[in-house]
Amino acid sequence: MKSLNEIRTSRSAKRLPRTKSAKPKKPSQNYLNMYVLTTEKERLEKELKIIDRRRIELIMRINDVSKELRDIEAKISELKKAGELKSDAPELPIDSKQWKKFSMNY
Repeated sequence: MKSLNEIRTSRSAKRLPRTKSAKPKKPSQNYLNMYVLTTEKERLEKELKIIDRRRIELIMRINDVSKELRDIEAKISELKKAGELKSDAPELPIDSKQWKKFSMNY
């Protein structure tokens, strides 16, 4: 004999009991993930090219600045040898009229 819990009612007979388990991913989800990862890869590759180009530009600029520094050092050493430059420090104007004056409020 069936107990009261085992008897099916019209309400319980209409719907089947569902289990609460994780559903497997649909195949369309894999395509979406593949698209997202592909676009991210392309973006990162483009950014890497930009960084490489910028790196080359910076190296070229460093070389230019180094060359200018060597040229200036050569000019300074020539002036020292000729006796036109007496010290390493730049000369400051002696006359007070040559100084630019301004007031500052705190």
